[in-house]
Amino acid sequence: MPVNVAAQEAEDQFNIAIIYQTQLATAGVTVDSINLLLTRANALREAEAQWRTTYNSEQVDVKNWEDQAPAGYALKKDLSAAFRFAYRKDSRLLAKVREIGKGTGDDHMIQDLLEYAVLGQSNPTQLEAINFDMTKLDTSTVLSETLSTLLSKSVGDKKSQHLLKDVRDRSFTIMKETLDYIRDAGKYVFNDQLDIRKLFTSDYLRKHQASSTPESIEIEEDTTVE
Repeated sequence: MPVNVAAQEAEDQFNIAIIYQTQLATAGVTVDSINLLLTRANALREAEAQWRTTYNSEQVDVKNWEDQAPAGYALKKDLSAAFRFAYRKDSRLLAKVREIGKGTGDDHMIQDLLEYAVLGQSNPTQLEAINFDMTKLDTSTVLSETLSTLLSKSVGDKKSQHLLKDVRDRSFTIMKETLDYIRDAGKYVFNDQLDIRKLFTSDYLRKHQASSTPESIEIEEDTTVE
């Protein structure tokens, strides 16, 4: 069940429960319990809003990273080839080039771009001798800094998103406990009055036949805004 639907159903159930609060009291349902349902529905809406905001931000950062990371890997490959050729007769510098190229993965690529730039700027003569475009060293420095920021934001947003999703899911579980309690009481009190008893069931589940059991609700894992 989409979270916004679950929260709305809880709010609708609150309004219905208030109308029948006297009858529900015969089954032990207090006004405080009914009010608690609305409080928890509002808390769920807030938790969902915070999670979705972070999730959307993460998607933007991930896309920015995915758009620019290939340029970083391409430049790293280009610099590696140029440096190996330019410094082929200098064992000391060639060893440094090989050391830089040992690492793999995003973190290493970002660090390698910076190290290539520093090495090339400190030893320009051999690069100039092969007509290497020295502006690539500046590009490498800037790209390293840019990619470092993008990767950090992407990873940070992902961690925050997971934490907020956990809060959202827990809020759903807590709200559902109160919702189930009131619905179970309503179905018991109005067991012989089917029209009213129906008001204490899920309209969403009836329409979508989401489960073989009439009152089983699960939170949807997809991120589609309903």
